[in-house]
Amino acid sequence: MVSPRKEHAIGQLLKNTADLEIKDRIAEAIEEVKKAIARKPDDGNLHNRLGDLYLKAGNKEDAVSNFRKGVDVFRKDNFLRNALALSKKILRYEPDGFVITLR
Repeated sequence: MVSPRKEHAIGQLLKNTADLEIKDRIAEAIEEVKKAIARKPDDGNLHNRLGDLYLKAGNKEDAVSNFRKGVDVFRKDNFLRNALALSKKILRYEPDGFVITLR
């Protein structure tokens, strides 16, 4: 569990991210999300957010890499619907590079 102080810090980083994205300062927004992930690496939503920003920056490879990290986190936490939704997003950008393993 993440402390309230850490949650507040992450919330502030995400607010900064949104402000930067509105101003089309995507590279700086990416850095803010990376800071949030450093504080809470087991948050699939943060990896998804970072992937979306990488797409805006035109970096499909890093986007897909972060989407995959998000899928792994969601699967580990048993958020299977979220993992499936993010897997579908991966398939949009890399249709031949995805292997599904059923357990």
